[in-house]
Formats: sequence, C-alpha cells, structure tokens
Amino acid sequence: MCKILSKFWLLAALCLGMATAQAVVTTGNQVWLQATTPTVAVGDTLSIDLVFDFSSDPTLGGVVDISYDSTLLSFSGYGAPATGWILTAPTTTAGSLTGLGLDALTASTGGSVLTLDFLAIGAGTASIGVANSGAWNTFYDANNSPQSVTFTGTSVTVSAVPLPAALWLMLGGLGLLGWQGRRLGS
Repeated sequence: MCKILSKFWLLAALCLGMATAQAVVTTGNQVWLQATTPTVAVGDTLSIDLVFDFSSDPTLGGVVDISYDSTLLSFSGYGAPATGWILTAPTTTAGSLTGLGLDALTASTGGSVLTLDFLAIGAGTASIGVANSGAWNTFYDANNSPQSVTFTGTSVTVSAVPLPAALWLMLGGLGLLGWQGRRLGS
C-alpha cells in the first residue's frame, strides 16, 4: 500500500510540474487593446488602452490601424502618448483609424502607450481591432530591422440605458390618481 501511495504522489508531483512548465509562455512582440471598463451604457465614454510589449526585442515604433463597430461606438479622441513616444495622427473615418503612428524616441519595451476614447452610441457587443497598418507594414527594432508582431483586439459590451424603476412607479401612481379622479367626477 505504501508503494502505491508513493507512486501516486510521484505521479501527482510530475503532473503538477508539467502543468507549471506549460504555464510559462514566452510573449514575444505584442500589440493589444485593453478596455479600462469592459461594460458601459449607451451615452458613456469608453477608454481603450493601446498596449505594447516588446520586452524581448525593444522597438522604435510602428503604425497600426484600429477598426471598430461604428453602429455601437463613435471615436471621440485620444490622450497624449506616454512619455518617450511621438504620435502621428491617424486618418479618421466611421469605423476606423488608419495610420496611427507611434514612434519611440529611443528603443522601448513598451507599456500602455496611448488611450483612445469612444462614445457608446448603440447597444450590443462592440469589437475593436488592431492590426499592422497597410500603409507602413511593420514595426522596427533598434537596428531598423522589421519586427514580427502579434496583434490582439478587444470587445466591450454596451448596454441600453434602462428606464429607472422610480419612473415606472411614478407613472403607475399618476395613472391611479387619474383613474380615481375620473371615478369621483362621475
């Protein structure tokens, strides 16, 4: 019995070690969007952070295109880029920001480099994508060599603004008062 238990614990430790080893992932060069609030109501402002991770190969920057559902979101602007980054303004059309350029003053590992603001105008799940810009093609490292980059967008849920319960209660009360007044008048 003791041998069986020791083999079980050895097997369990081996499996745990394998699971731990599989959890370690090399990130590589990544650009992604991160919603500061994943759920907003119609009429709210939504902030999306543009995040870079070039920890394995510092970047001088690059150009991205942002796409979004223009029936649910309206682009309202962006904040100042993070310290050390220069912004090239994008061409803005309904549903896209084309040629959003971010250049590092010196090779950078990234972080949250820019915040994009949207106004929620319709209810539903809005996808917001980020991709390499068709105009510029790539990001460049400190030696001006092209970098391979993984792009990941995000999605947010925009909920309709419900009528407050107090409004329904007030309308019901007014209806009862009107019905009572009509009954007393006849």
